[in-house]
Amino acid sequence: CSVLPITRSPSPQINRYQLHGHTLKTETDSKYLGITINSKLSWNNHIGNVCTKANSSIGFLRRNFQISQQHIKSNVYKTLVRPQVEYAAAVWDPFTAENIDKLEMVQRWAARYVCNNYIQMASVTGMLQNLGWRSLQQRRADIRLVFLYKCMNGLVAVDLSDQLVRQTRPSRHCNSMAYHVPVETKTYVQKSFLPRTLNEWNRLPESIVQSASLDAFREHQGITH
Repeated sequence: CSVLPITRSPSPQINRYQLHGHTLKTETDSKYLGITINSKLSWNNHIGNVCTKANSSIGFLRRNFQISQQHIKSNVYKTLVRPQVEYAAAVWDPFTAENIDKLEMVQRWAARYVCNNYIQMASVTGMLQNLGWRSLQQRRADIRLVFLYKCMNGLVAVDLSDQLVRQTRPSRHCNSMAYHVPVETKTYVQKSFLPRTLNEWNRLPESIVQSASLDAFREHQGITH
């Protein structure tokens, strides 16, 4: 066992905990259910670990899965690598350019593998367009919206009823199922799951927010697995 104190205070209170006569080690990072949680609630280390693992998987495929058919290699990437960089992404979806770019580089490296094109001057953007791959950032936004839809419709055991307040005044910029977005002054709170995703939810077309089922919501959003 170990202790992970979570605080953003510049002068945190330090406590010592014991279990059966043993002093527990205090950590700044700890892995829980596949997510690396940081004592300051920073996702830098988690994203670094995810990218390292995903790049290692692409390297393994490049060495051991040398075939010419692009569609097979594309399916292998989508099956074995992309889930690694999207696992629980609704929780840790980054907002800093550094982390966003770090994750996108994984997919750009995968595109080179699938297209078998490692020429330095070759356009990776063109490869991604030809493959029909959306950016991982766009896919994470969809993941968050899908999770919010599940919460709103009781499809997951997450109760947001005390945090979701419907807007009473209609707006031409919002749909009829728009919710008040919590006002936060700190960027890391503004960019956390609920405020960030509610902003995106409120801007969705009426036909999407009125989807009768999760599958219909995915279809209206154009979300593919």
